[in-house]
Amino acid sequence: MAQKQHLEYRGERGMRGPYPFDQDAIDEIAEDEYGVYLLTHEADDDDSVIVVYVGRGIIQDRLADHLDDEKKDALHFFYKPLNDEDDGFREECRLFHQYGKRRHLYNKIHPSVPKGSPRNHPRCSERGCKGEPD
Repeated sequence: MAQKQHLEYRGERGMRGPYPFDQDAIDEIAEDEYGVYLLTHEADDDDSVIVVYVGRGIIQDRLADHLDDEKKDALHFFYKPLNDEDDGFREECRLFHQYGKRRHLYNKIHPSVPKGSPRNHPRCSERGCKGEPD
């Protein structure tokens, strides 16, 4: 498999972090805090922060799930609390497209519509996107 060429973190309004990607830092997040998150590491050639994964859900649970998987090269995380799943979906889509989709992220698929949402609602925040997995 070819090495991913991750994109540099650009700073995101409302995003908290960076925090070390470890259990102690994850445990500091409120147990029921819902939102989006980014997993990051430093670039090999300079001090820039590189985004390797975009996700959403109950932040503490989702980050803990990632501690032992293929995203283990992540050194830090950022997160943004949100009020509901539709907002979470739209924000995750925006970040997924901004940071290069699966060509540049470890994400294997486009963000999924929240369970229980009517088909095609909410829509991806990227104009013209129909949820294709590229």
